[in-house]
Amino acid sequence: MTHAEIKLVVFIVLALLLGAGVQWWRGREARNLQIPAATTPAPAKWARPPYVFKTQKEAREAHEKAAQ
Repeated sequence: MTHAEIKLVVFIVLALLLGAGVQWWRGREARNLQIPAATTPAPAKWARPPYVFKTQKEAREAHEKAAQ
């Protein structure tokens, strides 16, 4: 590599490091001020969706009931 190419590579690496440092510096305040999410109580159990049927008979009955 020539002397000019080495300077170019060093310049690019330093520019990337400087950019990463600035991004970290600007983001550190936001990281320190994060508001913790409110905790909500979990439901007692999962609701069973109406479209899950154990048998074909249940599916047919639900379809007939919805058609009426």
